[in-house]
Amino acid sequence: MAKRLKPSEKYDEVFNRILEQCIIKNTTVSELIDMCGLSRSVMTAWKKGTINPKALSAISRRLNVPMEYLTDGKNTKSDIPNNNTIQIINAREIELLRLFRTISEEEQLKLMGRLELLSELAQTEENAV
Repeated sequence: MAKRLKPSEKYDEVFNRILEQCIIKNTTVSELIDMCGLSRSVMTAWKKGTINPKALSAISRRLNVPMEYLTDGKNTKSDIPNNNTIQIINAREIELLRLFRTISEEEQLKLMGRLELLSELAQTEENAV
């Protein structure tokens, strides 16, 4: 399997948004490039912010997000299709998702139960204040 890149300050913002969407869609940039029929050499250009409109259009269609989101980060309900309301997630949430996917389904269910309990406790504490 191809190396999974993570968003980084050293990458262009557009490339970071592409990486975030690849993580959400459980794919890699290399797989995305192949699915879009693009050359592998485009990844270096993408990291520096050079993405031609034709490639960006193919990427946005494949990732099922509007080009406007990829180019400027705008995210409105009318921009992104409602797949149980896709939301933009931060780096910590991306890492949590990556780790979550490495454990068994049984462990995932246990973890979900613990998280629900923590959430309920936090809400109880907020209501008590």
